[in-house]
Amino acid sequence: MRKQDSDGSALDPGIAKTVRRLREWGSSWNYETTDSGDGRSKFEAGTADETTLREPHVFIHADAKYMVDAANDLLATLRDGRLIDSALKRVRVEATYWPADGTAMLQVFGLDDSMWLPRPTTAPASDEPPIGRT
Repeated sequence: MRKQDSDGSALDPGIAKTVRRLREWGSSWNYETTDSGDGRSKFEAGTADETTLREPHVFIHADAKYMVDAANDLLATLRDGRLIDSALKRVRVEATYWPADGTAMLQVFGLDDSMWLPRPTTAPASDEPPIGRT
């Protein structure tokens, strides 16, 4: 699996904030995002191919040994991570393991940038509130 561009310049516009937040969460586990999409911009631009998903998604390379704990932590983080209430009904976290090569992935489906609550006015100067395991 390849690591996503670190500066985020190639990210779909409707998923960039979500990827940044999940990268922040993943850093506490030493995980990296490997693929993402907002489920619409490539179709609107006519650049979608047969591998383009029609729903928002972020894939995160994980350590198989800790995958279940990380998936549970990710879901708990999303529940506490300032999402609009209706978002949690559409968001799914999945964990997949391929024993043939030892690849483990966490996948977040159904979450895009429109689903995050705005940051409070008392938040630090950063436009991204911290999320991560506690």
